[in-house]
Parts: sequence; C-alpha cells; structure tokens
Amino acid sequence: MASLESITIRVGIKPVNKPTDKVIFRVGDMEISKSARDVVHQLLAPIFKDAATPAVDTRTFADDAEPQIGSALDGGIFAGLTLDDGRPARLILLPGDEELNWKDAKAWAAKQDGMLPSRIDALVLWQNLKKEFKDTWYWTSAPFAGADDSTWVQSFDYGSQSYYLNS
Repeated sequence: MASLESITIRVGIKPVNKPTDKVIFRVGDMEISKSARDVVHQLLAPIFKDAATPAVDTRTFADDAEPQIGSALDGGIFAGLTLDDGRPARLILLPGDEELNWKDAKAWAAKQDGMLPSRIDALVLWQNLKKEFKDTWYWTSAPFAGADDSTWVQSFDYGSQSYYLNS
C-alpha cells in the first residue's frame, strides 16, 4: 500500500450565490462534491467556535437581497457578513458612540437591541466601516482567556487588538 507523506489541496472559493453551488475536490481519480455553503461553514466553524455571539445586530437574509457595505440598513449601517449560530447573517453597526466601561457598554448595546461585537466582527467593522469610528479602542464581547477580569478590545486607528481590564 502506498503512503502519502503530505498532500496539497488547492480550492478556489468564490462568493456563494445560491444554495445549489457546489465545490468539487479532486484527489487523484477520487472526486468529492459538497454544497459550497457547507464547505464555507466547515472552514469557518473553527474560527468562530470560541467567539462570543456575533456582533451588534445580526439578521439572516435571503440570497438575492445582500446590500452594499456602508449602506443604511435596519436603522444602522451594513458592515458585511458574519455567522450567527453557524448561519450567514448581516452585521449591522447601530447608531451611537458611548465611552463606557465594559459592563455599561454591554447594557447600552442590549438597550439598542444589539450586542458588543465579537473579536472577528470587530475586525470586519474596522476593515469595512473604519470611518464611522473615532481613532480609539472599543470593547468587544470576547473575554480574554485566562483572565476573568479582562476583555478583548479593538483599536480603530491601526486595527490592532489587545485586552484590557473590564472592571
């Protein structure tokens, strides 16, 4: 029996437009065909497994109704896509910019019918809507592992992330 010491699989991923889109993996004479959505979810699941519930306001959507990043949507600004319980959802930046401690920031977001962003969603917000933020640090919903009194923060000047005491 032949052994494989390593194998390289190259997969091109394009935006998933329809539930019927397929990704086909070919290794030698073997072919595996999977739903493109399933492949994307399986690839992203490890990234999101430890993240808190995704950011600010998430709503599921129809395939043909994706708005433009930066456009007004549901009382906020569309920032891009995120995952909500393993399903694609819209990430919406809600209006308001309050300088609060972490506990009060979580309560403020909840009153807006939203939540603080996860670390990943904070990066999406920085990448897509940086001009909507002051050049300062913003809270995320993600606790810093190993330190119950610290939470991850996102810088909107250079895009870096760090942690800060949340009490």
